[in-house]
Amino acid sequence: MRQNFSYKYKIKGKKNFVFVKHFSKRYDFSYFYVVFCKNNLSYNRFGIIVSRKIAVAVKRNRMKRLLREMFRLHYTKVYFLDGFFDIFVCIKKDFSFLNINILFEEFNKFCLEKKLII
Repeated sequence: MRQNFSYKYKIKGKKNFVFVKHFSKRYDFSYFYVVFCKNNLSYNRFGIIVSRKIAVAVKRNRMKRLLREMFRLHYTKVYFLDGFFDIFVCIKKDFSFLNINILFEEFNKFCLEKKLII
C-alpha cells in the first residue's frame, strides 16, 4: 500500500485558496487556524499557507511536512456529515519544535468538539 500524499488531495492555485478563504468556516488552534469549505468532489482536499514572517525556510518546510503527514494519516478516517471539504491551514506562529503527537492530539480534540467522524 502506498503511503504518499497524492497530488489530487492538494488544493492548488491561488484561485482555489482565495475561494476557500472567502466561502468557509474558520476554526482557531493555538499555532494555526483551519478553514473548511464544502467542495463538489468525492474526497477532501488539503492546502497549507505559511508566511515568510513566521520562520526561516527550513522551519516553514518542517511545519508543512508535519501538517501534511497529519492529514495523510487522517484523511481516510475523517468524514464530514454533510459531504467533502477543502481544508485550508494557515500557520500563525512557529511550531517546528513540536512533536507530531501534540498536533495529532489537538486535531483529535477538534474533531470530537465539532462532531466529525473519525
